[in-house]
Order: sequence, then structure tokens, then C-alpha cells
Amino acid sequence: MHNSMEFSMTIVSIKEARSNIGLLIEKAEHGEEILITRRGKQVARLQGIKQDRPRLTKQADFRKSIKISGGAMSSTVIQNR
Repeated sequence: MHNSMEFSMTIVSIKEARSNIGLLIEKAEHGEEILITRRGKQVARLQGIKQDRPRLTKQADFRKSIKISGGAMSSTVIQNR
């Protein structure tokens, strides 16, 4: 395998790609782009899929979603001492 002029790109032959597919997929997962060549011509590109981070619920909405039953927690703690 050899790196191209750009830092985040690797160029490999099909033969090298077959031998190192696990490593190449790992690199793609971490944002590196992999170009695959056949007889010196680019034929395929391997890129990772960007994972969308799950959005957190707004704090106000989260608090509204909590259903509390019974008395105040402080009263319960005092009673059980």
C-alpha cells in the first residue's frame, strides 16, 4: 500500500485491497478515503459511512416525560430512617 499526496487518502491495487480488506475498512471507518486501482487506473473508492449522532432530548421535554407518583423523596427518606 502506498499513500498519495493527500494525508487522508490511500491508493491500493485490487490485489493489495483483497489482501488487506479488513485494515482498509478500518481506515475508511476512521475517515480515510481508499482508492482502488486496476493496472494503474482508479476503478473504485472505499469510504466510511458517517454515523449521525443521536440527538439528545431537550431537558424540558425530558423532565415533562418523567412521571412521579407518591410523596416527596425527602419525606420518604426521613420516614425510612
